[in-house]
Amino acid sequence: MANITHLSDLVIDQIAAGEIIDRPSSVVKELLENSIDSGANMISLNINEGGIARIEVCDNGRGIDHKDLPLSVARHATSKIKDIADLNHCKTHGFRGEALSSISSVSELKVISKNGDNSGGYKLEKIDSKWTCSPSAAKKGTTVIVEDLFFKFPARRKFLKTKATEHAHCRNSFIKTSLVHNNINWYFYSNGKELIKMPEQLIHERFANLCGMEANRINHIKKTIGPVTFEACFPFSENERKIKNNQFIYVNNRAINNKTLMHAVNSAFDAITHGKNDFNIFLSLKMPNQLVDFNVHPSKTEVRFKDNSAIYEIVTNSLRESFKKCAGEMYTNEIFDINAPKKNPTDNHLINEVNLPKDKTSKQKKFNLQSLKNLTNESFSEQSASISPINKIPPLGYALAQLHGIYILAENSTGLIIVDTHAAHERILFENYKKNIGRGNLEIQKLISPVLIQLSEDKIEVFIKNSSLILKMGFDVIKIGSDVLSLRGVPDLTKNLDGEKLFLEIIEDLSAYGHAQGFDSRLMELLGNLACRSAIKANRKMTIPEMNSLLRAMEKTDYGGKCNHGRPSWAELNLENIDKIFLRGR
Repeated sequence: MANITHLSDLVIDQIAAGEIIDRPSSVVKELLENSIDSGANMISLNINEGGIARIEVCDNGRGIDHKDLPLSVARHATSKIKDIADLNHCKTHGFRGEALSSISSVSELKVISKNGDNSGGYKLEKIDSKWTCSPSAAKKGTTVIVEDLFFKFPARRKFLKTKATEHAHCRNSFIKTSLVHNNINWYFYSNGKELIKMPEQLIHERFANLCGMEANRINHIKKTIGPVTFEACFPFSENERKIKNNQFIYVNNRAINNKTLMHAVNSAFDAITHGKNDFNIFLSLKMPNQLVDFNVHPSKTEVRFKDNSAIYEIVTNSLRESFKKCAGEMYTNEIFDINAPKKNPTDNHLINEVNLPKDKTSKQKKFNLQSLKNLTNESFSEQSASISPINKIPPLGYALAQLHGIYILAENSTGLIIVDTHAAHERILFENYKKNIGRGNLEIQKLISPVLIQLSEDKIEVFIKNSSLILKMGFDVIKIGSDVLSLRGVPDLTKNLDGEKLFLEIIEDLSAYGHAQGFDSRLMELLGNLACRSAIKANRKMTIPEMNSLLRAMEKTDYGGKCNHGRPSWAELNLENIDKIFLRGR
């Protein structure tokens, strides 16, 4: 074995660069974050050949004093923190002092900067392997130029993909970094051609542009829960364009990858369309630095929360409440004439809010498959079939007729409502099943022979802590040894599934997230399938009172705008667009 020696500074920088810089998009992220920290309100990115040949980031921020320019490329030199205590109050993106040092070790780097005083600009570049600072023409702010990435490292360069692929990664990095900073004007150029321009604008307007939608069709929610500020934007319409990578998650304005948050978002969407993850969303959480640790990885894209379960609940509950309003009683599924002019952005496309009482009584404490099926046979008699003499027309209007035994045609104050009878009834049944199960324990199906399950010490603690919740889910489990559990019964609804596997998934979810989302998803899938099989089928003739009763039930049902599989349950064709079909007014 060779003797132990100190590594050279160059080798240390290249090792550090391997953690931070793995492709051009990594360089883009680091440089853009430095520009944000400079206080700039205009930032531009220009790449050539997918960023492999050249990356240039220019901003109009504070600039760097020429005396500090040599330090900007030194390892672990930063203006953002001075001691460990500053980490708890650091509001900048960077704080490790590694980015420019790492980039310069694997590329040709130049920094041109001019600060706010009356002095001229200066350029920092490496000449004959030495950093040299010299006067240079410059505007206020900083320009960083990175050329020939990995040019001296063919082993690293061969792992880069095609120029088109690297360009796509750079574009995604630009969008992820820039989207949340809506007080900054952003520009993205490729090979000298402007591809993206993001002016300073409201966050829901910026997100709408990315989704290819009008801003008035984006739902924007912002609220504060304890020390956490929650903000989300999402479209809820079949007119949206679902684009890959249009899921943006931020913590304290940093784009991050976090399993807890993604799991929570998926859990919230499961309440509407179980098993579908092709949604567009912007999610931002802001909290004191004491509640989150960004110093997990040099790239700062991974975080740890002080209380994973609390953050999970905030995200899941906030989104679910938002979805209820937007999918059911407030949001319009409007049919657009493709030739119709764009709506005024101030139009909110909201229908009249309905505040109807919800029955919170429960007739039974435990629920099994048969008791749920019995709900299917309940006619709409519990809903009043008569039309109340009220002045305001209900949002979904009053029924006119059935179309081919599949659709209900109704008239409201703005035009024609078309309801997919099966989809609407399916959602109503599904939500009823969920509410009834939530009111009591699931029926337990006893196993002929108990299943012995051996767990690690930490998982046993999770079981003990959540034993009452596990029993409520319908699992009869007892501890018979220091590390052994006996599974004696499973939920009646899931008796055809692998009970042991399902139980272990619950333990894993409870350990990681404090919530058994895996089991909930399976349960929702079973209930959704049951609702689909039990809902009104095509060609069933309905009377006008029955149709009106279904419409009123839809107005009271959470997530009533979509069926359990994500299809719209109803749509509106307003008079303006009907007039256009018949060329009225021309």
